[in-house]
Amino acid sequence: MDQTLAEHHRKITAGIAEIRDHCSRPSPDVAALGVARLRLSRASWARSQYIHDVLLPKLKVGADSALLSRLDDMQRAFAAKRLASSEHVTKWSSKTIVDD
Repeated sequence: MDQTLAEHHRKITAGIAEIRDHCSRPSPDVAALGVARLRLSRASWARSQYIHDVLLPKLKVGADSALLSRLDDMQRAFAAKRLASSEHVTKWSSKTIVDD
C-alpha cells in the first residue's frame, strides 16, 4: 500500500516538474503543455481514487470513533484541495499561461 501511494506521489511530482519546466520558458509549447497538464490531472485523479477506494476503506476497518472522525476530516480536506486545484487549472488555462 505504501509503495502504491509513493508511486502516485512520484507521478504527481514529476508532472509538476514538467509543467514548471514548460512555464519557465519564454514561450511554452502550448500543445506539449496541454499534454503535461492532462497527464498531471490524471495522476492526481488516480491518487485521489486510490485513497478513496483502497486506502480509506482499509483504514476504516476496525477504526475507533476518534480515528473515523479524523478520516472524515481528511476526506473533507481532500475535497477542498481538489476544488482549489480545479479552480487553479480553470484560472490558469494554457492560453493564460502563454500570455503571462
